[in-house]
Amino acid sequence: MFLGAMLQRQRYIIKYTNYPSTLDSALNKQMALGIPNPLYGPQIGTRDGFVPVSRDRVLPYLDPKPFEIGENPNMFQFMILTSYIGIPKEAVASALKGQGILEGKEDAFIQGAKTYNVNEMYLVAHAIVETGHGTGVLAVGSPLHGRVYYNMYGVGAVDGVAVSEGTRFAAQNHWDTPEAAIIGGAKFTSTKFFSKGQDTLYKMRWNPQTPGVHQYATAINWAEMQAKIIHGMVVKSPDNIFYFDYPIYSE
Repeated sequence: MFLGAMLQRQRYIIKYTNYPSTLDSALNKQMALGIPNPLYGPQIGTRDGFVPVSRDRVLPYLDPKPFEIGENPNMFQFMILTSYIGIPKEAVASALKGQGILEGKEDAFIQGAKTYNVNEMYLVAHAIVETGHGTGVLAVGSPLHGRVYYNMYGVGAVDGVAVSEGTRFAAQNHWDTPEAAIIGGAKFTSTKFFSKGQDTLYKMRWNPQTPGVHQYATAINWAEMQAKIIHGMVVKSPDNIFYFDYPIYSE
């Protein structure tokens, strides 16, 4: 396998990209983020909140282990997100059903995807995960200076002060309706991550080009949680083609 190699199986087109870092070196840099403050290092969500995790716990999520094309939902963390796919609107609506304030907002997700050329399945999955299925404080609206603001992707929600900082970011960007937050968040990820080459969930979470730098989340299962939601929409979209970029760490 080599940089730019392409493989097509059914409706999946896969590129393999080599990175200079070894997997062990990348893991070292991830773990170093939690020194001295564990809040900035790899974590996992529990009923009692997010807690730091050990090196052995991080490795299975960091390691882009081989997968069976089309069979493993986790493969969708490697799907390229920089284009509107055009899956059936019904598939988007179905994924949003029962997701709190997100339910019925399929038009906003599609508009955001079209406007900023972002994969609409990703937008839906990201919002579901970040808002706790559409029920989180930032999702249902948080007040600031007499107005209510919404934040569907956890943008600016720094660990420890997530609500206050997430609300402040939403106010700065005038996200005063759920739809404005959905569409505005699409612009944010497109300009702040995709334009910098972090155009898959895996790259957003782990940044294999520069491990430990400019990563969207601290949760080790952040990418895989979204991948499973995306897979559910892919199953309902049999006529679409999906593109992937699979990372290869140095030996």
